[in-house]
Amino acid sequence: MGKYCTNCGNELHTGARFCAKCGATVLDVPTNPVPAAQPKPVPQTQAKTEVQPQEYTPPVATPKRKSAAAPKRNSGRNALCIVLSVLLVIQIAAVALYGWPGFMVKDRPQKLGDIRVENGVAELSGMSVYFGGAYGGATLENAKTAPIDLDEGAVSVGYELAFADIPEGEVTLSAPMPDDLTLAENERLYLDIGFSMQDETGEKVMVYDHIEASEQGGELTAKITPSGYRELSGNVYLKGKGFVSPTYSDKMRFDIQFKVKLVSASQSQRFNLIFDRSRFMATTVEPGDVEALLSRMEQVYAKYGEFGFDMSRRTEWPMDIHVTTLKSADAATPTYAQYVSSWWGIDSGYMNFSRLLFTNFNLNSATSIFAHELMHFVQECYVTTQYKRLNWLDEATAVFLEKYFGGTGDHSARQYELYDGIYPASDSASAGYARGALVAYWANRDGWYDGADALSGNDKMSGLIDLYSTGGYLQVSKWQSWIDGCVGAPSEYAIDFFTKLLMGEESVWAEYAYKPYILHQTIVDNAGKSAEDFSSKLDPNYAVTLFTSVLSLKADKLSSEDGQKFELSVPAYGAIVVALDMTEKEREKLNKDAAVSISAQNGEELVLLKSLSKETTIQQGASVSAPAFRKTLEDKYRYLLLVVNTTNKTKDIHFKVASGEGLPLNEIIGTYDINYETSASGTINNYIAKDGDSLVLSDSDGFNEPATLSYDPLKGMAYGKHTYSKVYATGVDEITVIYKLYFTRENGGITMTGVGSQTINGNPAGSWSYNEKKIN
Repeated sequence: MGKYCTNCGNELHTGARFCAKCGATVLDVPTNPVPAAQPKPVPQTQAKTEVQPQEYTPPVATPKRKSAAAPKRNSGRNALCIVLSVLLVIQIAAVALYGWPGFMVKDRPQKLGDIRVENGVAELSGMSVYFGGAYGGATLENAKTAPIDLDEGAVSVGYELAFADIPEGEVTLSAPMPDDLTLAENERLYLDIGFSMQDETGEKVMVYDHIEASEQGGELTAKITPSGYRELSGNVYLKGKGFVSPTYSDKMRFDIQFKVKLVSASQSQRFNLIFDRSRFMATTVEPGDVEALLSRMEQVYAKYGEFGFDMSRRTEWPMDIHVTTLKSADAATPTYAQYVSSWWGIDSGYMNFSRLLFTNFNLNSATSIFAHELMHFVQECYVTTQYKRLNWLDEATAVFLEKYFGGTGDHSARQYELYDGIYPASDSASAGYARGALVAYWANRDGWYDGADALSGNDKMSGLIDLYSTGGYLQVSKWQSWIDGCVGAPSEYAIDFFTKLLMGEESVWAEYAYKPYILHQTIVDNAGKSAEDFSSKLDPNYAVTLFTSVLSLKADKLSSEDGQKFELSVPAYGAIVVALDMTEKEREKLNKDAAVSISAQNGEELVLLKSLSKETTIQQGASVSAPAFRKTLEDKYRYLLLVVNTTNKTKDIHFKVASGEGLPLNEIIGTYDINYETSASGTINNYIAKDGDSLVLSDSDGFNEPATLSYDPLKGMAYGKHTYSKVYATGVDEITVIYKLYFTRENGGITMTGVGSQTINGNPAGSWSYNEKKIN
């Protein structure tokens, strides 16, 4: 017997909770009500790919059946044979084209069709959709995407729904409960809601929400609020490629399906790790791995507490971590996890983990990925989604914590992006992945942590907390000023940061980057190539071409009055690396002992690196030099010039390279005296020595450490400054001395003259000079 609405008599679909005609609730209607009269038999329509709207006929008297006429034996049999033959041919063609049951349509959703929405109800085959609020559409677009598969945890048909107009208020979804379904103690019913998004590579990534469902009277029921998903892309933080954006812009489209899930709680019940009840769970995931990961989650949470992070804004636990399929198995760039910030508030935030984490389970890797996503939760505790966020800073700090807990990531592959600028040109989560190295630099320089083992230690990341202590009340444009106030302006540390990056130091995560000697050759080998010359952007040489240049030196230009000039456009707070290159023919034109001097025309400081295999020496200053340049090139030394822009705007930096006889550094070694013409006058014995390619000054009267001078062999001048402490009867004075030393060659020796100035505790304390002193 059929099932009918007690309000209007309309026939109901099996499992329907609401009448399609009048919208009345039918959960409590008896299974087989007795109708006033039998309905007319409805002619069966041919099955189509599209889901067709269902039409219902009100109950009326049933007509008498007529006896079927006996068929003619011969003609009927022949017609039947012809029909069967035609059907067989069609079937063979279908199998040839589509396979059996059809490889071309396997796992593909049916085409979106329309179901009429009558009195706020859309009745699908195996699922009912009831619009509690206003819905502007007369039909609901839908397509079946998946069947019921209890072995995969699916307990209802899967659908893709498309809302032309986003309904306000709640939408109730219901489906019949399978008769043979039983739930274990640790199993629950959920409605999975999947949104198709795209990451920065353009690949499809699924973002899921999970609504706990209930069962009543043999019906599965869950309620969703579609309007809450409007800004979903702004609430998703990926452990993958940067950011997400909606795949479809015309309508709100999402997949829905009721599922059974297995829930495992951590010891304190602060976290739930939730899997679909599936073959994957039964055959791949070891119970011991689940327990170990839940224990690590508790340890990471406790460690964040030790750091001093305030996570008290969340008052309702546990936090759910759902394990699901975020990308297809053949995706080029996997997505391992998501933290989804809920529009309902911080208590409703949750995580999605990819099944990929458990196919070849590694506890340390899974721990670091969890730490990354939990940092996004910490950020939300300080700066809520209602206020201004910096996406790049959010990802940079999350990547920093990920590596702290043992993650490897792709830092070495992306570190060349930093040469585009310490601060990214535009705010994006993608830009933050490279800048985890910048956060590490801040942490090492300012002592935020002591580098203790990942899950032990009592260090406090106070500097990191300071970055988020504004609560997000700043405008995005003000964030940079706030960061500068917390960690210092890049103009103060940009040269040091990029020098460490170029040297491949671990403190800026550059230990796997090209070392200077190899980088020089890589730049020269790729000179003149464009990005299109590389088959893949994953090729590290592609990145090298973006921040490097080659300066081919010409002997005649170097020895000219103006020297060889060069100009670079350097991004704001960014850097360019120049490889100095000179052909053998050009080298032959230089004197073997000739020095080469590089001088910035705008007063910027340059950094010159001279490398021989693993050994590298560094010079820094507005003018740097390479003594006996031709000889060092013949000895296989390689020179890199680092040009840094320490301003917040793109800047053209000019410098020139010139050569001359100069004064070889190894001749400028000796002693001299300084006669200070100040109130604290006196004679101090000083010593000048060669340290690599630099001059070092020291004295016998209390310098804490030597002062290093930049030496220009073309001008025969060295200059620099040194600050040291001096103890007087009145206390400790901080003394700063600025040196300008001039060297001339006379009678086979070298004579030095000098002028300079001095400050004590920041106040001018006079100037000094010395007469000609012969360097012994």
